[in-house]
Amino acid sequence: MNFLKVVNMMQKRRNAVMLADTRSALVGTVLLQLQQTNPGLFDEAIIYYVEEIPEKDRVTMESIMPCRFIRYSPPLPQSLFEKPRFSRFSVLMFCRYEMFSYLDEFETITWLDTDILVQGDLSDLIFSAKKTGAAFIREDPINKTSENPDYMRTCFTKSLPGFQNDSYLYCSGTIVLSRKITGFQNYTQWCYEKTMEWADILSLPDQGVINASIQAFDIKVTPVSGKKYCCYPGIGRDCSGAKIVHAWGSNKFWNDWYNYQNFPIWGKFYEEWKARGGSPLAFEILPLISVVIPVYKPDLEQLRQCLDSLRNQNRNNWERFSDFEILIIAEPFEQDKLQELAESYHDARIRLIFNEQRLGIAASLNKGIRLAKGKYIARVDDDDICARNRLFLQAQYLQKHPEINLCTSDFEYFGDMNERRVSFEGEMSRAWSIFTCPFNHPTILFDRNFFVENNLFYDETRGYVEDWELWLRAYQKGMQVGCIHEVLYYHRWINAGSAGQTNKTIDMMRELVQKNFQALGVDIPTEDLKIIGPWNGRLLDENDILKLQGYLTQALGNNQLKRLYDQECLERAFSLRMEEAKTGLLPGLSSSTQKKSGGKVVASDISPYKPSWFRRLLKAILKPFYRPIKRRYEDRIIEMQTSIWRSEGHLLNCIAKLDQIIAGQQQQIVQLQKDLELIKLELQTQLSDDVWQTGQFEIEPTKNPVDVRCFFMLAKSCGKSFSEICSKTSHAVIISN
Repeated sequence: MNFLKVVNMMQKRRNAVMLADTRSALVGTVLLQLQQTNPGLFDEAIIYYVEEIPEKDRVTMESIMPCRFIRYSPPLPQSLFEKPRFSRFSVLMFCRYEMFSYLDEFETITWLDTDILVQGDLSDLIFSAKKTGAAFIREDPINKTSENPDYMRTCFTKSLPGFQNDSYLYCSGTIVLSRKITGFQNYTQWCYEKTMEWADILSLPDQGVINASIQAFDIKVTPVSGKKYCCYPGIGRDCSGAKIVHAWGSNKFWNDWYNYQNFPIWGKFYEEWKARGGSPLAFEILPLISVVIPVYKPDLEQLRQCLDSLRNQNRNNWERFSDFEILIIAEPFEQDKLQELAESYHDARIRLIFNEQRLGIAASLNKGIRLAKGKYIARVDDDDICARNRLFLQAQYLQKHPEINLCTSDFEYFGDMNERRVSFEGEMSRAWSIFTCPFNHPTILFDRNFFVENNLFYDETRGYVEDWELWLRAYQKGMQVGCIHEVLYYHRWINAGSAGQTNKTIDMMRELVQKNFQALGVDIPTEDLKIIGPWNGRLLDENDILKLQGYLTQALGNNQLKRLYDQECLERAFSLRMEEAKTGLLPGLSSSTQKKSGGKVVASDISPYKPSWFRRLLKAILKPFYRPIKRRYEDRIIEMQTSIWRSEGHLLNCIAKLDQIIAGQQQQIVQLQKDLELIKLELQTQLSDDVWQTGQFEIEPTKNPVDVRCFFMLAKSCGKSFSEICSKTSHAVIISN
């Protein structure tokens, strides 16, 4: 009998790894990573699934490592997964609870998420668990994975009674348990029971319960470094020395072009998985957006500012958005300087392509479109600035509105002209295109397939207004235009060189106006074209106003028969031009063309600025001296704008989280009101009457959104400002009264 027990003990395997995902390719890719980086470390892979794994994938997995396949059906009611916080995750997140049940069979059991890249030996991680009983990444000041430590309370919407909610958080992405843990036979069932008991206050369900179990059962944990075993691949962060790179959040190796390009080894493992016969992912790995930037002898500092604004894009005010490539199509000048600038970013998404000879902007743009890999094309000028969430919001807009082919936005000029401009959408944008370009060229993001399939490329014979001419042809092919009425683009305007100011540009614009009216059967003599288009300002000659009105009236009448434009939108476009002709105002489209005088809004003087020859000569002489000062000024403006974006982002993220917490949770609101009264009573008992009346007291800093909501409610109930109530709260720093 004793001999049989010894044999059974010898037959027990040492280390197992547990994986779970609905996509076989991700599980198989991790197995290949472990096989190459940690050969022989794990004796068996335990694969949990909810949907049947294809037989060919099972065979492929078992050719990499011995596998055990287990269909997972958690002992939890289905109604639980209808709760907002649970519905965001797969049921497979609760597989972690099953780890305890394998400690009878294995010396150690390791959980690994599948959105990882294993780069090094994990034996030290296993050894750490054997010393105490478990190894976790802990979000303390030493072992943290992100910039700031995190706490257990973030897993719950309110404090968990009987637990140390302010203890440092143990992350559930990488877990190692060893047989040194005692009494583990009941832990799995306890986790399921507590999940149901705490369902209404769990924000991160499995992670919250696991953190609570560590305290409840006094599990001894060896904290391990997040920088080593859970390095988040942020922009510019060096993960080369990490043993595990964890693509946490929305940005994975397979759906984020930054991660895919800057960690190519993951792609090699994925390709090997497919080569062995494994099922591919259900989509092709490509960037979502291709940003095309044509350059001709650019100001390198301004180009750097432009690229910085792109690399700092985010998706939801706190998580980066980087699923795009940047194509710089450069004319063959200053190649060494441009190459040095591009390489300084160490960002594989940036593709610098030089033309063999000067092609011009239209041909460069066409070249960029043909080389682009993205589903969408974004236009950016090399000296402009993108708002931090521009690309994500515009791509999201097109994804939500598949009938829309092009998305634009409002924008602001800065530099020698400072004003906000409003863009048109839908049929109104087409009606406005009879006069002028219906939207600012670099604000657009469009569906590449629509343009390529309809052979809609820029006319390379045109040196100016190549964009407007393209949109006119695109409208004829059925292009639908949408607009996000937020300022998502900052357009630098320099009087000496910005587009739209040369005589050639004006001539070509008037040529298009003439053709557009001819299509409606209205022939406008060349000498009258100057009175037609908007942005020409007020017409001082009454005869010019009568001429303009006559042309527009004739065009409206003809359009009723031809139906080239939506009649109501064309009427509105014409009324805007007539308003401008009479008053100098384009109501609602521009902020700089109107001013207040005596309480009334009147037209500003918008006559073209024509500096004297002496002023031009003086500017040329002084330019080398004031340019550095001006640049520092512009840099400061951009720095301030970035700071504002960051603050707005923190605020919006805070509000979004708070709204998510209280959505549909009436019971929580009632409980918060009760907690508020307790907080108020406690403060009144602890503070003197003088202090309470003046509001000169502080509350310790907190990141708990529920506490912040309480502070808001407390401030309101006391008749005090939020900043008076919690002047030291991290959220309050960015919230004004």
